[in-house]
Amino acid sequence: MHEGANAVLTGEMVRAGRAIARIEQTELANAAGLSLDTIKRLERLRGVVNANPTTLAMLRRAFHAHGVHFRIDEDGRSCVFLETTGGDRRVDRIEEPGPEPMRICRAVYYSWATPETVRDAPGVLDDILQAAVALNGRLGVTGALLMANGFFVQALEGPPPAVWEVLGGIAMDRRHQSFTPVDRIEVAERRFARWIMCGIGAARAADLAAFDPRGLDGAGAVELLSRLSAAEDSALGEPHATS
Repeated sequence: MHEGANAVLTGEMVRAGRAIARIEQTELANAAGLSLDTIKRLERLRGVVNANPTTLAMLRRAFHAHGVHFRIDEDGRSCVFLETTGGDRRVDRIEEPGPEPMRICRAVYYSWATPETVRDAPGVLDDILQAAVALNGRLGVTGALLMANGFFVQALEGPPPAVWEVLGGIAMDRRHQSFTPVDRIEVAERRFARWIMCGIGAARAADLAAFDPRGLDGAGAVELLSRLSAAEDSALGEPHATS
């Protein structure tokens, strides 16, 4: 096995590294000298992390300080292992995105957040995204979610059965109401392939203070979410910030 200094990191490797070290996102952010938002973005990524090289170097150093190392096996597969002061070793194989399914569908909806949800919007959005990383990552679903001005707008992409499963759970979520499907179509390729779930809140979408999705069709919603997810991509390419 080998680990190159400039070897790529994937979202799966970041999630596995933190899990095997049993540290919280805040602990990793503090150890790396990165913002908590940056760690959260990295963990929501699917596949190779295209972040600022300085950010990646700081992240690797933080993992190494916690005894976490990433290796590429002889068969080309990634794994993560933890070395402790007692010489014990714990190794996890990393589940990375598999081949694309034969069929990919996209579902888009909007809904109203309940008053209780609006009062704790940042916390609710964070909870939703953490749950999405666990479920969507397992099912091969990707997408983007906007929460602004008391509304949710979301696009989900992946194998049809997986998308319907995720969508069904969302429809029954009591944190929102008036769940309104906008589009359900088969597509040739994903628009949000890099993100298990790209989450955008009011702070990142300040120009949407008066946002109302009721006039959006499926294509319009996808274009809006694509623009906002591109801004999230850009944020990962910016020099690191600790604020």
